[in-house]
Amino acid sequence: MPAAKTVPTYSFHLPTGGIRGAIANTGKVFFAPADGIDWVEADAGLKLKGGQVQARHIDLGKEGDKPRRTGAFVNRGHHVLFVTGKDAPNLVLLNANSAEPKSALLPLAVKKGTHATTHEVVTTVGGKAYAFVFHDRIRDADAEDVLEVVALDPNGDGDLADARSVKVPTVGKSAVGGTSGTTPSRSTPTASTGSSPTQVTAPSRSCHSRRWTSSPRHRRRHPDRARRPRR
Repeated sequence: MPAAKTVPTYSFHLPTGGIRGAIANTGKVFFAPADGIDWVEADAGLKLKGGQVQARHIDLGKEGDKPRRTGAFVNRGHHVLFVTGKDAPNLVLLNANSAEPKSALLPLAVKKGTHATTHEVVTTVGGKAYAFVFHDRIRDADAEDVLEVVALDPNGDGDLADARSVKVPTVGKSAVGGTSGTTPSRSTPTASTGSSPTQVTAPSRSCHSRRWTSSPRHRRRHPDRARRPRR
């Protein structure tokens, strides 16, 4: 007997296309389109209709004549973090617990000849949270690869408003490969990016999880370090 065919519950549109990633946090779903950030209230129970979904926009400003955008999100508690910008990049923090999340931009100390990569959030044994942002050297540029360490919550109150850069040490020659979206839960929408505005589809109740991107997760390896043989 053939498997039952599943169909989308509903769909809605975002102002711009080119979605690179999405993430859910504190009852909201955030999207990374071609211009800034868009977000909607999560409909985990699939009780709404497409026309009832209201997409809201968070402007990240422009760099030259192009709008700022991002490629991947990382959650830290009720905050959503991402890197945006090339010539003057920032680590952006969004408080998803806010009724109307606003972007808090932390300038990164990127020097000429390097570019900021997507960050990784780590927690120490003592519970301190840091964001590691590698500044990779652009090919043929006369610059050093460095790592910028950002203390996300220096006073430990759970609010990342006091986030600040604390160290920028030099690291060995290396390369960070690709950006990565997120693996959403079964109730997370999927997106069609073939046209603008983008159509976002809420999955049926019987569908499985789907990936936003097929890009590999970040891997750092020193170029002189050989792979270990498999046993």
